[in-house]
Amino acid sequence: MATQLGKRKADGSQQQQQQQLIEGAILRIKMENFLTYDNCEVFPGPHLNMIVGANGTGKSSIVCAICLGLAGKTSFIGRADKVGFYVKRGCQKGSVELELYRASGNLILTREIQVSNNQSTWYINGKNAPLKMVEEQVAALNIQVGNFCQFLPQVNLNPSPI
Repeated sequence: MATQLGKRKADGSQQQQQQQLIEGAILRIKMENFLTYDNCEVFPGPHLNMIVGANGTGKSSIVCAICLGLAGKTSFIGRADKVGFYVKRGCQKGSVELELYRASGNLILTREIQVSNNQSTWYINGKNAPLKMVEEQVAALNIQVGNFCQFLPQVNLNPSPI
């Protein structure tokens, strides 16, 4: 289901799509041993993307991957409090990789999650990097995962009555 989302065309339309992209647009989401996925890559398009499917098919897993891959905190998601719980059951480590559009060259952020110590190792374009540097790169693209106007995870929002 999810692997069919927004597959890029092999013809010249990929170049046309990149002309429509804004800085920070997600080009690719890759998940390995992450929640419901063994190995999955999703290629969102330049406009509105909708993820639809039956219950339990991994729609929320993609949203979690986006949040955690952009250095978001587990508390933003409201699903599990420790990052190790996002690794697929029975696996010792998992990873999320996001490719973001930048006119100066795409940015690839990778988060490897270890279950044993509940820690993450970060990579920027394949090179080991501290969390602070990842956060700076995300902020430079004007991405605010903690801002509900930019990123609204599937949480229980209890609006107060007017």
